[in-house]
Amino acid sequence: MRAHAEHPRFGAVVSDRVVVGVIALNAALLFALAFPGLDSGWRRVLLALDMACLAYFALEMVVKIRILGWVSFWSRGINRFDLFLVLASLPGAIIPSIPADEFSLILLLRLSRLLRFVRVLRFIPESARLLE
Repeated sequence: MRAHAEHPRFGAVVSDRVVVGVIALNAALLFALAFPGLDSGWRRVLLALDMACLAYFALEMVVKIRILGWVSFWSRGINRFDLFLVLASLPGAIIPSIPADEFSLILLLRLSRLLRFVRVLRFIPESARLLE
């Protein structure tokens, strides 16, 4: 049962369609940001959109915790995974101007944001069977 889908005020924030859309947008942004010859103006726009996606994911976590309560939220593995990804992405948001190739830890944390796209698998019926 999906408790967040039943919540009248916050249901849209954590609806499956919105989450998948933001994950797909974020994955596309990270892909576009990987091109080395990207114009600096476009890079700033893409980074701002990436930070907006991160803000959405952080808001989603807060809303889920508020709706479900900490114990219920923490009991699901996918929620722990999502929380880890949001927390791991925060250093990149705080210091986005650091050249990631000079700091391997920052690069690793930035790359961990791509793992959000894996969350889409939970919306595919029998995804565990597909992975096997």
